[in-house]
Amino acid sequence: MTYETDFVRWTQEQAALLRAFPREGNPLDVEHLAEEIEAAGRREVTELSILLMRLMSALIKITIAPPGDDRRPWYDEAFTLKGSIEVHLDDGLPSHVDLQPLWRRAWQTAVVILQEEGAILPPLVEHCPLSIDQLIDPEMHPNEARTIIMETIPEVHRVYW
Repeated sequence: MTYETDFVRWTQEQAALLRAFPREGNPLDVEHLAEEIEAAGRREVTELSILLMRLMSALIKITIAPPGDDRRPWYDEAFTLKGSIEVHLDDGLPSHVDLQPLWRRAWQTAVVILQEEGAILPPLVEHCPLSIDQLIDPEMHPNEARTIIMETIPEVHRVYW
């Protein structure tokens, strides 16, 4: 893997190479350098994870907000986040993200906000119905995501959407 195509894997490989250097007579602080390089890769994963969690939360709010609610702010947020993700992304980065815990947190965040507005909410959709490829696809419109999410909500809870 190279720096340009999978930065996270590159940081892991570079840290391993540093740790393989002989320690005796080496003036480099190999262990701390390796830790810093690995930390740079973890920061990239964290930044993408935060953007994805915020995007999923906006998509959930678009999906389950009560009828008549103004969804424009959440559409704006979704489009802005998709743009930020596109700028931030390298080819290998998505493979280092675990969507499932992000989905749960995004659902919880959306529910708290919508409950404050008095919305009747469906139960948690346990598994993220969107793939990482769908989420990062700059061409995927939030309405497409809304349809996919809506299909995972049991019929009985779709009463007023």
